[in-house]
Amino acid sequence: MLFTAACGQDKPAVSSVSLDKIKSTYENNQYQEVEQLIKTELDLFPQQSPQSLAILLHYLALSQASQGKEEEAQNTFASLLLIKPDYRIDTSVISPKLQLLFGSVMLDSLHSTSSSTISPSYLIQTDRRSEYILKSIVFPGWGQLQQGQKRGYLWGTLFSVAILGSGVSTYMAYQTKVDYLNVSDQQEIESAYNEFNQWYRLRNTFLTVTFATYTLNLADISRLKL
Repeated sequence: MLFTAACGQDKPAVSSVSLDKIKSTYENNQYQEVEQLIKTELDLFPQQSPQSLAILLHYLALSQASQGKEEEAQNTFASLLLIKPDYRIDTSVISPKLQLLFGSVMLDSLHSTSSSTISPSYLIQTDRRSEYILKSIVFPGWGQLQQGQKRGYLWGTLFSVAILGSGVSTYMAYQTKVDYLNVSDQQEIESAYNEFNQWYRLRNTFLTVTFATYTLNLADISRLKL
């Protein structure tokens, strides 16, 4: 199952288990416990830094291989090489069997094809949600478009029309109000008032639509997934 460890703009979560504990547990040959510790750690705290994640995957792969879970270990090694392409195992501290296992993954990564049987189990994906939200705060629809969501055009168009209508109707409401207040002919008072009232109501409608569009746009962008 593919697991995504997110890191980027958001601050990585504080680890619940120390890397020293994982290392000492592994050195005591408690491979199953090491595997469980690391998997629990990644489930609870997926936002690891690349450095921490690389160390966790290192011990996870070694523990899986030491338990005879060679396919799982290969997939974990593949994830590790994606995160840290220059990663190499110290051959002086691991068995020849583990060296061959890691070597096969390295060879596969160097000559990867669509038919490769080794699939990464853990990946890093940059979290850009804060960036998208900020852009949609600046202008509705911008963040959605940056994420590849075509509905961003809808939000941008609705907001542009609404804000333009608000500006025009606000000006006209003000102008017709001035005209109404300056009317001296009794026969023109009602007509001037009706014109002002129409623009006043239209202004309120546009302002409501503008506010609603802006608010719904933010609600939409806040639901975006990583």
